[in-house]
Amino acid sequence: MIIFSFIFFILKIVSIDGARTKQCPVLDLPKHGFFFSGYCKRTSGSLCGLGCLTGYRLVNGDSFRECRQDGTWSGREPQCEAIRCPALKVRPRVIQECLPQQNNTKFQFGTKCQAKCNETGYRLIGPRIRECLVMGRWTGYEQFCIVGVETTPLGITSPTSTYHLITTPKYLDYSNYALHINNNDRGIILTSFNSLEFTIIFWFYLENNTNANIISLKQNNNSVLFELIILQGRLVIYHLRQNQTKSTTTTYVNIPIEKWIHFTWTYSNKNQQSNLYINGARQQSIDFGVMNLDFESKLILFERLFTGRITRIEIWKQIISEQQLLVSYRDCRKQNGDIFSWSQVSNEILIDTNKLKSSYFCSGCSEPASIQGGFYRVSDYEVGSSVEYECNYGYEMIGASRAFCMVPSEWYPLPP
Repeated sequence: MIIFSFIFFILKIVSIDGARTKQCPVLDLPKHGFFFSGYCKRTSGSLCGLGCLTGYRLVNGDSFRECRQDGTWSGREPQCEAIRCPALKVRPRVIQECLPQQNNTKFQFGTKCQAKCNETGYRLIGPRIRECLVMGRWTGYEQFCIVGVETTPLGITSPTSTYHLITTPKYLDYSNYALHINNNDRGIILTSFNSLEFTIIFWFYLENNTNANIISLKQNNNSVLFELIILQGRLVIYHLRQNQTKSTTTTYVNIPIEKWIHFTWTYSNKNQQSNLYINGARQQSIDFGVMNLDFESKLILFERLFTGRITRIEIWKQIISEQQLLVSYRDCRKQNGDIFSWSQVSNEILIDTNKLKSSYFCSGCSEPASIQGGFYRVSDYEVGSSVEYECNYGYEMIGASRAFCMVPSEWYPLPP
């Protein structure tokens, strides 16, 4: 009896041990996939990690699967799907030449598309090359083709009653210039400005002075309705109340010198909104109840005390979205301002063109900073282009692995 009990006990141990050592079947590797450790153990409790090769992403399954005691794998078998970018938007006069050539409406990872204008007399605004990235998005931003100098046809009647068609400039292109203003110079004047609703955007660079006049709105008798000035490095708002009394508000917005600043002011009498933005971020809301800008006025930018440079000016007859403001801050593509944009300057606007200086504000970035223990690859050097950093074997990256060429011609964020 004792012998039989002993044999039964041994068989039970062998049975339990056999259950414990039961192996899982060989795990199938998805097409374009790989095992993290190079192979997968099949014993109970083993954890197997699966990933996809560059240009593919894991879908419809689990990236980690465990061999269970019953000899089956946990989770579902994954697949590796090719990463693709949507087709680039079709813009008038812009043609895209993409390599490698593809018949699909979506483009595979790594595809590079070079843009150019298909008509003479037009020039490209935006990055020359855009690349399909590993996250399924294109580098850069949308490109446009604009004419260098727009013209307006005029019919002239000669003594013989025949018509000769001539053209006169309607717009001047100052997109590659910055206006340099010294103390007490005339800035930019718009003599007839409807102040019911608008957005004013520009970049400015303050030189060696913490006091400056930025914006003035005046009545025809030159009485001031609104002024935005910099006093000791801070923005100060001066305005006329609805009861005709004067009010001054000192904000907490600091304006550094010798650095390009992106500025936006939005105002709507209809929606009762008025906000100030610095570098794409909202800084100050102006108490609408005390404002009184509901009639025609004269707009003057950088009239007094300002010493520095300004460029990329846009003036709209509406409040544009905060997303559009961020686009204006991020890149240099042409904006279709209703009244005035730096790429389309109406002859009705008074600008001292003698003060215009050639500018490389939107010409692109210089060579990126190198990093110790790593290297980088650059897609292009124009605004909107990207640089990717990688570490050498044995190094770990701290910081962002990707930076973008942003205005004014700087890589952002800082290198890792």
